[in-house]
Amino acid sequence: VDVRARLVRGVPPTYPAAARADGVEGDVVLELVVGVSGGVESARVVRGVGHGLDEAAVAAADAFRFAPASKDSAPVRVRMLWPVQFRLQ
Repeated sequence: VDVRARLVRGVPPTYPAAARADGVEGDVVLELVVGVSGGVESARVVRGVGHGLDEAAVAAADAFRFAPASKDSAPVRVRMLWPVQFRLQ
């Protein structure tokens, strides 16, 4: 890959009410497959936190849109790790 995929549109994950009430924070690491059109083809949890945060991270990733990765100026499908942070404010 000459150029990595770059996030162009994303929404913050919804913080599960139970996790918020319990004061749970953490980083969920996802493995994303980003297609040649820039859409997320699949998302799976590599390192989770639990308390509903893992599912919230996957749901948010489904709405992500990327500028696709490219090799030799042509868009390519890539697998990449993507951290999703959950912090209480």
